[in-house]
Amino acid sequence: MHSGSVWLRWSDIEWHGVRLATAVVRVRAEGLAYEDPDNHDRLPSYAVVDLHVSHDVGQWIGGFGRPTVFVGVQNLFDRRYVVDRGGGVLKTGTPRLIEAGARLTF
Repeated sequence: MHSGSVWLRWSDIEWHGVRLATAVVRVRAEGLAYEDPDNHDRLPSYAVVDLHVSHDVGQWIGGFGRPTVFVGVQNLFDRRYVVDRGGGVLKTGTPRLIEAGARLTF
C-alpha cells in the first residue's frame, strides 16, 4: 500500500487591499491496499480533497491575543471511498465534514 498527501497553502490572500484569509488545500491519496494478510481482498485506491480557510480578525477585535476564525471541509467533493471490509461489512471513509470555529493565541 502506498499513501501520500500534497498541501498547497496561500497566505495573506488580499482583495482591494484588504487581507481576507489564508487557505490550505490538501489532497490525500491511498493506493491499492489489501484487507487481509493473505492479500486476497482488495481495497480500491482513492484520493480526497480537503480545504481549510482561516482569517485573522485581530484587526477588528483587539485585546484578545490573536483571534482567528476558520472553516474546514474534509472530503470537499463528498467522495465515497472504501476503507475497510472486515467481517463482510463495507465501511466507507468520512463523508463531507464541515468544521468551523474560533481560535485565540496568547
